[in-house]
Amino acid sequence: MKVLLVGILALGTSVVSAQSLTKAQFAALLQAKKVTLETVNVGMSKSTVTTSSVVLEDGSKCAYTQTAIQSILKIEAEKMIVLSRENFAPELTPACVAAGLQAFQENVIFYEQKPSLTEDLADLEASDAQSINKAGDIVTMLVNGTITAEDGTVTKELVTVKYDLTKSSFKNIILSQSPSVSAQTSEAADIDVTTVNLTDVVFCENNDADNSDCMRGDFSDILF
Repeated sequence: MKVLLVGILALGTSVVSAQSLTKAQFAALLQAKKVTLETVNVGMSKSTVTTSSVVLEDGSKCAYTQTAIQSILKIEAEKMIVLSRENFAPELTPACVAAGLQAFQENVIFYEQKPSLTEDLADLEASDAQSINKAGDIVTMLVNGTITAEDGTVTKELVTVKYDLTKSSFKNIILSQSPSVSAQTSEAADIDVTTVNLTDVVFCENNDADNSDCMRGDFSDILF
């Protein structure tokens, strides 16, 4: 639910009839799913594939795909330490090549708030919801959202998010898409955190490297 306002989903045909919900009804549904939504464990993982584009200096765009496999390394009270194994791949177009954008891989660790029903309900209340529909355990919300560009420009976008209430809030957003960005999240196998190599990683204070203090180093002792 933290990224409730990010993404737009093209709805397809479903064998389950969609049921329209009010915010109050959706809040009650979340409360009924509290145990599932708040469940996390060390090693829990998800894979997210994001496609978008970078606006270049000449106004042209370079499309890219970024894959992030995120795993919970440690749970400390209400916070978690998450490892994100990221792979960035720009398209091999003349514009991308001329801009010097290159593919790279990076391992990043950061703090993230442990999933909580309170936070989910706060996100729901703050959202500018246009519609909420439920089909089985899948809920789709259409909202008015905002996108902030690298230069600080803010634009409005009609966005939709689709998530699966059978999953923890850590990984229950299964597909999101907007005119400017698309992301698909799927299950990833739990990992054995004792086998993770943290000798050369980037450690950020939160999951937003552009607006976070980050440093590179050996953080192997973070698990102890």
